[in-house]
Amino acid sequence: MEFEGNDVVIIECENAIGDVIIPRTIHSDDHKNLNGGHEFTIRKIDKYAFSCCEGITSIHMPDTVTSIDGSAFSDCPDLESIIVDDGNSNYASKDGVLFDKDVSFMIKFPEGKKGDYVIPEGVMALGEFAFSRGPGLTSVTFPDSITSLEDCTFAWCPNLVSICVNAGNGCFSSKDGVLFDKEGTVLIKYPEGKRGDYIVPEGVISMRSWAFSECPGLTSIIIPEGVTSIEDWSFNECTGLSSVSIPGGMRSIGNFAFSKCVNLNSVKIPANVRSIGNNAFDECHNLTSMTIPEGVTSVREYTFSGCCNLESVTLPESITSIKDNAFAGCCALTSIDIPKNVTSIGRYAFKGCSKLTTIVIPEGVTSIDDWAFSECTGLESIHIPRSVESMGLWVFNECTGLKRVYLDSDIDYDFGKGVEIVRSKS
Repeated sequence: MEFEGNDVVIIECENAIGDVIIPRTIHSDDHKNLNGGHEFTIRKIDKYAFSCCEGITSIHMPDTVTSIDGSAFSDCPDLESIIVDDGNSNYASKDGVLFDKDVSFMIKFPEGKKGDYVIPEGVMALGEFAFSRGPGLTSVTFPDSITSLEDCTFAWCPNLVSICVNAGNGCFSSKDGVLFDKEGTVLIKYPEGKRGDYIVPEGVISMRSWAFSECPGLTSIIIPEGVTSIEDWSFNECTGLSSVSIPGGMRSIGNFAFSKCVNLNSVKIPANVRSIGNNAFDECHNLTSMTIPEGVTSVREYTFSGCCNLESVTLPESITSIKDNAFAGCCALTSIDIPKNVTSIGRYAFKGCSKLTTIVIPEGVTSIDDWAFSECTGLESIHIPRSVESMGLWVFNECTGLKRVYLDSDIDYDFGKGVEIVRSKS
């Protein structure tokens, strides 16, 4: 607990189990760390206050509570009911679900509740954590009144197979259990419990962030022409996804877009793509090859990190930088041609690329950052051009096979014991 004058903020609740009844007040005589003779009123439930309290089955809120953070009850898998005193002027509960006082804003559906749920008519908005981490939730029906929701409202609901929308709703629609805007042009959420292949309907021009995130049963997807961007986290941890068809008009692939899609084995990035975000394909264990189109200017942080079966990568001449950890852990990568316009190679960029045997760094690179080629145990030789002005710490740390460095640069650097330095004669 924390104290704000005579008010109490609940910041953490350890070892709570069963039915939890929060009192209206606490008295200092009951707590050895407080001066006696004072009464304090419980006013706030702070963020993550009851997080990870696995044994709690219900929580009873007094009328004194004026502030509840939406994340307060996250990761409470046994919580079936949140009950608010009728006299509370800020909050209400209905069928064990937490709302604001006038039941127009839904705050939290308890994570232990199971089955189908029909959102009451009159609810206009769903909070960020409203349905998140609800393993027992199987379907949700929107009333006419709903007008807004957050990107993560339905995150981590592994058994949710359908989101339905009443026909009278003016902002949302559904088709085959998938949530769209009213016009059907924006795909908002594909339920995480749906399984099989999916073809995004013609007419869709946008897919929201997190739209397909953590859908392990999704096996393949076809994205139609008209969609020009794959937003951040769109297919993150779709562990069953093996193939994706991206339209030719695609312009950008966001951060973490296909992160941890461990079964994804083939992706053709269209020629019009100009931006690929950080972590876009990290830990895609089944990817074996990748061609990045001309026009992309950077291999961002962790873009292909942990792609342990990636054997070949084709980089365009438009690339000017290879960022931190871009290819870290690509232990099957046998060769890579670094484009001539690259000027910098980031930290850990090729760490653990143990099958690389030789690397030619092109003229124009001015900096190679810390541990850039560390643990490249198969690396036997490398060419460092005259343009290199700085090299970070331990660039070739644990490169146990490194025998020869062709050094055109005037830089003074310790390449390790037993490494032959061949300097340019020009």
